[in-house]
Amino acid sequence: MELLHKACPSDTFGTPSGVAPRTGRAGRGAWLLAAIVWSGLGLPGTGVAGSAALGQSLPQAITERAGPLSASDIQTVREHVERQASRLDAEALTGEAIRSARDALLTPLQGTNVTVAFRNEYGRQLEPSLQKWITSGRDVLVFNALRVAGEIATEGTAPLLLPHLSAPSPATRYAAAFATGAAFDAASRGSPAIQRDTAFRLIDALGAQLRTETDLAVVDRLALSLISASRADAQLPGTRALALQRLGESLSSRIPPVKGGDARRELSAEELMVMTRAGDAMRDALSGVGGDRLLPGNDAARGAIKAVAGFGGDLVAYVVRHLKQETWPPIKGSDSDGVKGERRAARDLPASLMNLGELIVYFARVNNGEANAPQTKLSERVKAAQLAEDARVAEDAKAMIGENGALVRQFGFPASRFAS
Repeated sequence: MELLHKACPSDTFGTPSGVAPRTGRAGRGAWLLAAIVWSGLGLPGTGVAGSAALGQSLPQAITERAGPLSASDIQTVREHVERQASRLDAEALTGEAIRSARDALLTPLQGTNVTVAFRNEYGRQLEPSLQKWITSGRDVLVFNALRVAGEIATEGTAPLLLPHLSAPSPATRYAAAFATGAAFDAASRGSPAIQRDTAFRLIDALGAQLRTETDLAVVDRLALSLISASRADAQLPGTRALALQRLGESLSSRIPPVKGGDARRELSAEELMVMTRAGDAMRDALSGVGGDRLLPGNDAARGAIKAVAGFGGDLVAYVVRHLKQETWPPIKGSDSDGVKGERRAARDLPASLMNLGELIVYFARVNNGEANAPQTKLSERVKAAQLAEDARVAEDAKAMIGENGALVRQFGFPASRFAS
């Protein structure tokens, strides 16, 4: 489950008292959560509230019309847009009313057969209001306008998201990242109303922000949105390879280098969990879970496989470095039973990271033509929490990440990238 959703899984709304940004990762997260709940944006995993939008949608005959909309259809759409836009323009809306008006704008877009013709007309009519709300300076309007723009997902509305992925406010960046993921989800459900070039621009922007993002909740959402983009390939060819490449490259850039690493930029357990979930999606793309395996059929796919393989190698190298530093101390014979239990439990995360990293490297090697690549199980030794096993892990990992290891030989990474 997503970090914000863990903190507050309900879709509740109301004005927060005394909400202000605080220093530190936890303070930023609390402020971000409060700002989003207050705005009515909603939380990840929560869809359009059915009860809020009942009776406020548009006829299916309009939203699923394959050909051009008739003059009567356009007038019906215009009346719906004007009615709901006027509600969002009101200065004194409560949180519940904001959610109701926003959901009324979103509901016509939720079906699996919403047509490009409808999306384009709906976007054309809403775009002036969206632009006004996004530049209004009122967070409550900015967040919800970004959400709607993403769900409409047309050539006119999707580009509205781009500048807000790097906005000064972390809550705005989160909203823009959430909306960008929604645009790719919309494209995956049917015929997309955005072009491949626009999709590629969105993916590049997500990846660029993921490299430098400082708020962990936004990091999480940026990664999730790139995963959404990777699943739109049937409708927008090329998005899978590009999204996976940007995801792998960007997350790798967040892992401190093995040599000369900045101790002040060590990764928190929470950020490692974000990387684990993103890594799961990359592993699944390589192994074929939920679809075809990612194979090197063209330059884009080869670039994606290399980037994902590099991320896997970085995870392995990260664990090896910290085993050498005894970040997770091994069990000693003199330890009490309680200490032994604590030290075994502390190995859950590094063992999971090692398992993910070595699986990614294995599938990348196989997909890249090395059919007999060995499937290592270094994670089991990491979990043992024994000093001798830790030394064996560091030694055996060289076959993958050493200066003459498989990643250097097969993918052409610099010999110093992974070596400690």
